[in-house]
Amino acid sequence: MDKYEIQKTEPRGTYGFVHIVKRIEDESTFAMKVVEFMDEATANRAMEETMIMLKLDHPNICHYEEIFVSWDHEVSAVTVCMVMDYSPVGDLASVIQTKRQMKRKIREMVIKNFLGQMVDVLIYLQSKHVIHGFKGLDGPRSIEKEADREK
Repeated sequence: MDKYEIQKTEPRGTYGFVHIVKRIEDESTFAMKVVEFMDEATANRAMEETMIMLKLDHPNICHYEEIFVSWDHEVSAVTVCMVMDYSPVGDLASVIQTKRQMKRKIREMVIKNFLGQMVDVLIYLQSKHVIHGFKGLDGPRSIEKEADREK
C-alpha cells in the first residue's frame, strides 16, 4: 500500500471495496480492489487463485499490475489487494446501469461488440486452461489445479 496514494474510494461492494489510486513513483492511475478475509488460510487461497490474473494478456481482459496481501488494522482482517488498470467509464455492469437510469437502450451494434469481445475472452481463457468458479469468492483457476483439488 505504501506505493500508492488513495484518490477516491468507491462504495463498498459484496466482497470489499475499490480504491482509485495513484502510484507514487510515476503518478499512474489504477483501480485497487480490496477484499477482506478473517483468516489467513482463506486469504492465501484467494491470493493463489487471483495470481493467475497476472499471467493473462488479452486486450479484453483488465490488466493486473500487481497483487499483494496486507493487514487491515481497523477491522483486524487480512486483505488481498489487486491493482489493475483503471477505466473511468467503468465496467459493462456500470454501462448497463447508466443506460437503465437514463431509460435508454444500448444500441444493437454495441451489444454485438460486447458479445464478440466476451467470446474472444472465453476462447483465450480456454486456450490458457483457465476456468472461472462461480461458487462464493472463487476466481479464475487453472484446470490443472482444479483437477488436483478433486483428488
